[in-house]
Amino acid sequence: MLVKLRKIYFYFLIIYLSSKAIKRLNLGDDVIYKGKRYTLNQGVYNPKWSLSGNDIYLENIHRDEFKKVNNPLAWYRSFKHSYNFYMDYWYGIWCRNGIEDWMRACKIWNKD
Repeated sequence: MLVKLRKIYFYFLIIYLSSKAIKRLNLGDDVIYKGKRYTLNQGVYNPKWSLSGNDIYLENIHRDEFKKVNNPLAWYRSFKHSYNFYMDYWYGIWCRNGIEDWMRACKIWNKD
């Protein structure tokens, strides 16, 4: 019973975190840069991002130079990418170990 409750708790935590990701930049999001649509490919060096689109790959584009596409389909995709990320990489760990102290320092919490 306790294991089931833990799984339910972390499932709803992931829903919450994924819903917060809708307004933030996430890998896979569509953005507009210089009037053209691109997809965010790499954000390790945030605020500099890598963009791809139509066989073009751009690196080190500052986040102030592009704008996230803002429509219901884009919101759904942001939620979906974030949800898949948490379910694939964190859900199993959290269900087994809970949220450990070292995890709190990771940039996965969508803090505003």
